[in-house]
This record gives sequence, structure tokens and C-alpha cells, in this order.
Amino acid sequence: MSSLREIQKREKRILLYETAIGLFRDRGYDEVSVEEITDAAGVAKGTFFNYYPTKDHLLAEYHGQMTRRLLEQVEEQEFGGCEEAILEYVHRFADWGEGDPRLVEIVVRRIFANPVMFESDQRMVGRVLEWFERQVGLGVASGELKPDVDRGALIGMIAAVLSSVGNAWALTDTDGFDGRAEAVRRMRFVFDAARANPRRGKSPRDPRTSRG
Repeated sequence: MSSLREIQKREKRILLYETAIGLFRDRGYDEVSVEEITDAAGVAKGTFFNYYPTKDHLLAEYHGQMTRRLLEQVEEQEFGGCEEAILEYVHRFADWGEGDPRLVEIVVRRIFANPVMFESDQRMVGRVLEWFERQVGLGVASGELKPDVDRGALIGMIAAVLSSVGNAWALTDTDGFDGRAEAVRRMRFVFDAARANPRRGKSPRDPRTSRG
């Protein structure tokens, strides 16, 4: 059973986190100082460093929470095949980007600018790649994918599609760029080369567009 002190510490950490993320979302990352976070949270500035060494550790926590939530969502679902599972991951990824665009842009930019964010991203990427690997393994076992498909190369291409589309969406000024549609298009192109029985004249089932 948690002590009162432990509960208070946990609540204060949550308060700092939620306050900071709200400020980042409203005003941007560089524009918000630690002092502004603590003032808005109603705690002493020194208290911040008892919970987070830097602002980037707050952002890393957000990134980790969102990625774990995305993985949990797809892990709870049942799919008709590997490609359907990966396409659903694409849609969940796009849901996150479209639902919290400013924070996602900040995360993407900071990953390439700060070692705390880069290390956090690499840890989360490892978990995502493990899920991709399981789906590809199931695809080979079921006969959906070629038995001799280069699994490592396929997983790398799946990850590259998400990374390239995510970067294009977050880091470039591309009015009218439809990241969701572009990611689905590129992912289908990848699977065209990996499918055991390529389908002619009809695209494989998309878990979103086929619902109705």
C-alpha cells in the first residue's frame, strides 16, 4: 500500500507533467521555461528538478506514453493478416499525428536535436520493431508472405515508411500533404513485393476503409 508521501510525490509529478505538456502544446517548446512550468503548476522551481532533470525528460515521457498507448491499442486487436495489422498501426500513428500535431512536431524535431530524446526514441523503436517482427513472422507462417522473404529487410522498409512520412509531415512545409494516405500507399508498395500471392486489380483489405 502506497504511503501518503508516495501518493503526494506521484501527484506532483503528474501535475508537473500535465502542466508542461499543456504549455508546450499551447505555446511551443522553446518558448516555455522551467520557471513558467513551475509557476503554472503552483510549485517551487527547485521542485521541478526532483522529478525531471530537464524539459526534454518531460517530452521523452510524453513520447514514451504515446508510443506505448499506440502499441497497446494494436496488441489488443485481432487481424486477418500481417499487412492488415501493419496498416492499422499506420492509421493509429496517423491518428496521433492528426490529433496532437504541435506536440508530435516538437517530438520529431527534438529527437534529432537532443540525446535524451534520441535515446528515448531508440528504446521505443525497439519495442515497435519487436511488434513488427511478430506480425511478419505470423505472415510468413500463415502463407500470406513469401516463405523466403527477407524479414529483416521487410521490417526495415516498414519502419522506413513510417519514419520518412512522419518526418515529411512534421519537418517540412507541405500544404496539403496527406501523411496518412501517403503512408498507406507506400506500405502497400512494400507489401506488393513481399506477398506470397500478389493480388491483381484489387488492393488488400485496409482495416479502416473496409469497415462500414
